[in-house]
Amino acid sequence: MNKKKVQLTTYIGIIPFCLPIVYNFYVESDIKHINLVKISLVYGSLISSFLSGMQWEKLISNHFKVAFIAIIPLVMVLFQFFEESIYLSTIIIILALLINLIIDLTLLSNLREFWFIRMRIIVTGLVSTSLIINYLSI
Repeated sequence: MNKKKVQLTTYIGIIPFCLPIVYNFYVESDIKHINLVKISLVYGSLISSFLSGMQWEKLISNHFKVAFIAIIPLVMVLFQFFEESIYLSTIIIILALLINLIIDLTLLSNLREFWFIRMRIIVTGLVSTSLIINYLSI
C-alpha cells in the first residue's frame, strides 16, 4: 500500500460530505441544498459499500469464519434507499460507517497498519460530523 496515495485519496474523499455545508454558507436554504444533502447520503452509501467489500475480501482471504459480518453495513445502506426520511437515512449511513470502523478496529486490527487505523478513525469522525451538520442545516 502506498501510504501517501491512500491518505491523499481518502482525505479528498471527504470533500463531497462537506459540499452541502459550504453551499449552505453561501446560499439560503433551498431545494438545491437538500439535494446536495441527499447526494452526500448516496455517496456515504457508496463509501460504506466499498469498505464492506474491501473488508469482506480481507476476512475471506485470511480465513475468518465471521466474514459475513462485513456485509452488515452493505445491507444497512441498501435499506437506506427505501427510507424517505433524511433523518433516518443519515443515522443509517453513520451507523454503517461506524460498523465498518469497528470491523477495522477489531477483526482486522492485526492486518492493518497503525497509520491506516488512525486515518480511518479520523475520517469516520469527520464524515459522521459532516453528515450530522448536513442534516441539521436543512
